Amino acid sequence: MESEPQMCILCAYRGTCQKQFSMTAGKKCPEYTRDLTIKEPPKEDDNKN
Repeated sequence: MESEPQMCILCAYRGTCQKQFSMTAGKKCPEYTRDLTIKEPPKEDDNKN
């Protein structure tokens, strides 16, 4: 199972976050949570028959 990247653009708190884009590469924000209003793109396996 792949782990999802914790990116500011996908975070539910991006509009009010004071740490936005200040994390160094490889660090995980302790306040990150995925914004569920952003739909995930379909997986490649879903399109195969």
